[in-house]
Amino acid sequence: LLREKKYIINNKSSDRVFCYNPLTGAWSQIRPLSQPRCQLRLVSMDGYLYAVGGECLFTVERYDPRADRWSPVAPLPKGSFAVAHEATSCGGELFVSGGSLFYRLLQLILVVNQ
Repeated sequence: LLREKKYIINNKSSDRVFCYNPLTGAWSQIRPLSQPRCQLRLVSMDGYLYAVGGECLFTVERYDPRADRWSPVAPLPKGSFAVAHEATSCGGELFVSGGSLFYRLLQLILVVNQ
């Protein structure tokens, strides 16, 4: 589901997320995030979409496109990142780097109740 579509968020604090379907050429709004965020990173991994952090936020949410639902997962470590971090996935793991206060690479292991 995630591979065929593109997801975007507003650069200002918002809970709104939009999905572009290139097969239909149409944008649609999906279920809102649990909390408004700005300067977060969206990362796809294993069929889910992760909303990582945001300005002064350490929380991480996981979007299930089949259920159209956001769920909380393990937060970022307290004190590690303030803003301006980057995130990506590789080999089924989520990696988060940077932040304006600390410049280091963190391997974030998500433990999720399914």
